[in-house]
Amino acid sequence: MGFIRYLRNRRDDSPIVSDLGWSDDPEGFCLGDVFVRPDGTVAPHQSPVGPLHNGEPVCAAAGSHALQIEALNNMLVTEQAHLVLALGLTTPLLRFTQFHGAIVSMYSKGSGVGKTALLKGIMSIWGNPDRSGIPPLSTPAAMLDLIGKSRAIPAAVDEITSKSPEMINDLLYTISTGQGARRLNRSGALRDQQSSWETLLFVTTNRTLASKARAQAVDS
Repeated sequence: MGFIRYLRNRRDDSPIVSDLGWSDDPEGFCLGDVFVRPDGTVAPHQSPVGPLHNGEPVCAAAGSHALQIEALNNMLVTEQAHLVLALGLTTPLLRFTQFHGAIVSMYSKGSGVGKTALLKGIMSIWGNPDRSGIPPLSTPAAMLDLIGKSRAIPAAVDEITSKSPEMINDLLYTISTGQGARRLNRSGALRDQQSSWETLLFVTTNRTLASKARAQAVDS
């Protein structure tokens, strides 16, 4: 969130875009209520872009940048934590690879080892960590819609252990395609908009996703 405040201090007049993440017309990167151009200049939006929580933007600056950095440093106690935070910071660069999306699973057999704290640390880089996570009880369709709204910004689900093997397999596949399912409107015609993304989904679990995926094959 301190990074967003830094961007605000460099803002000037800006065009309006409708989605978070990368924009081709105009060219640049949208983060909440700021738009960053290729030359490094930053401009505001007339209204925040991206997911909202109780009417408030998820990508918004708040709190202390210094305290955020201190908290993140305190989480860097293992090589795995370094890797996960690095992936969270560089998620938007996925656009410049051949991949559309992937799931990063933080696994441990028990609770109380810091998975949730690390997940919130990742989300704090881009916005409010208490508002930006996807509720674990969300339906698969709602989950993909929220990921589509975040687009190039990391998405997160805390505790995915209880999800069915079928849903885990569908999620693993769909995230990698970069597109949600096409849907019909009330008249039976295809909707004009389809969720799309170039992002990483970070999840925590007490059981490996590989074992969950294999469970469906065994049941079949």
